[in-house]
Amino acid sequence: MNSGWFVTLRSILELVYFVSAVVLTAVAFYGLKQLRLTKQIAAKNAKRESIKFATERCQYFAETVIPLQDAAANVYRQNKLTCLNNQRFKVEKGEIVQHNFDPQRMALSEREFSVVGANIVSFLNSLEAFAIPFVAGVADDELGFQETASSFCKGLSEVMLMIVVMRGRGPRYESAVKLYECWGARLEAQKLRPLVQSMSEKINAAEKAKFPPLESS
Repeated sequence: MNSGWFVTLRSILELVYFVSAVVLTAVAFYGLKQLRLTKQIAAKNAKRESIKFATERCQYFAETVIPLQDAAANVYRQNKLTCLNNQRFKVEKGEIVQHNFDPQRMALSEREFSVVGANIVSFLNSLEAFAIPFVAGVADDELGFQETASSFCKGLSEVMLMIVVMRGRGPRYESAVKLYECWGARLEAQKLRPLVQSMSEKINAAEKAKFPPLESS
C-alpha cells in the first residue's frame, strides 16, 4: 500500500515537473518574442528619430550654411582675392594630402585671410556643426546625402585651403573633412557607375562578337 502511494506521488511529481517545463518553455518563448518586438520597436523609433534629425540638419544647411557661404563668396569676389583659386588636393583618412598649397600660396592666404577670414570661419563652423551628427551616426546618412551631398562637398572644396590654415592655428574641422571624404567618394562612385555599366556592356558584346567556326559538310 505504501508502495502504491509512492508510485502515485512520483507520477504526480513527474507530471508537475513536465507541466512546469512546458510552462517555462512557453514563458521563455513569449519573453524572447517580446524582446524581439521591443528591439524592433526601438530600431524603428531610432530610425524615425535619425530621419527627423537629418531633416532638421538639412533645414539648417539651407537656412544657415548656404547664406554664410554666399556671404563669404561675396566678400571674396568684391575684394578680388585669389588665394582660393585653382585648388588641388586630396583627402585621405581625414588628412589633406597631394595639394598645391605651397609656402608662397600659404603666405598669400594668410594676407587675404585678414579680409575674408571672419566670413570663412563662420562658414566653416556651420559646416562642422552640420557634419557632426552625420559622422556620429545620429542623423540619417542617406537622407543627408540625398539632399545636401553635392552642395556640401562643393562648398567645402572651395575653402579647403582655409582649413589647412585653420589647422595650423588649432581648429581642425574633423567632422566636416571626414564627411567630405565619405560623401565625395560616393558622389564620384555615382558618376562612374553609368560608365562602368557601359564598359561592362561593351566588354560582354565584344566577347560575344565572334565568327562561328566553319562547319564541315
